[in-house]
Amino acid sequence: MAAYKKIRLRLDRLDQLDKRLSQVETILDRRLLVEIGYHQYELKTRLTLKHLYALNIGSVASVQRRLSRLKRLGLVLQARAGRDRRHIHLTLSPKAHAVLRRLG
Repeated sequence: MAAYKKIRLRLDRLDQLDKRLSQVETILDRRLLVEIGYHQYELKTRLTLKHLYALNIGSVASVQRRLSRLKRLGLVLQARAGRDRRHIHLTLSPKAHAVLRRLG
């Protein structure tokens, strides 16, 4: 039961996020932000592009298109890994993090 309560709280926060980040247009945008933030702040790891595709949030083309848009808006940052430059790490920008932080 506790797991469902956490999910419900997260969905309520997501609704609040939607009101504060008006640039977030689609469910896929929201899912991308939540997954990147979850890995960054809850799991304390950075989500790689490969792992993002493996989550099957949407088709690879859709994820690429929406992720590109979120990067243009300054909500998601992309960096290459230090040791293996083939890996791309995704993180939330300080702007997106500040909004999520205010939501609790």
